[in-house]
Amino acid sequence: MSHTDFSIKQSNRRPYLRVTLKDENDVVVNVTTANAVLFSMEARDIVTPKIARAAATVVDAVNGVVEYRWTAADTDTEGIYFGEFVVDWDGIDDEITFPNDGYIAIEVKEKVN
Repeated sequence: MSHTDFSIKQSNRRPYLRVTLKDENDVVVNVTTANAVLFSMEARDIVTPKIARAAATVVDAVNGVVEYRWTAADTDTEGIYFGEFVVDWDGIDDEITFPNDGYIAIEVKEKVN
């Protein structure tokens, strides 16, 4: 099994995926003036996103803490996924993706029953 940053059981909606956004120098990014924070996730071998630019929740803007709150459809299929947050500062030409050097490795684990 490969390393994952977050795991959740199939069809569960909690725990939420909560992260602190940091830049390439590991400095927390203040998102107070951002227009939106979005989340996307796709399966390792499938190009079509499981989640495409869904709204994320800003928990603590000054300290860059955001979270994605799962829907039932988000976690209905077991597998390894790659996720990322996008901060929209002022339209599509002014976005920053986090993490900027990879992805958040997410595992949806099969339920026993």
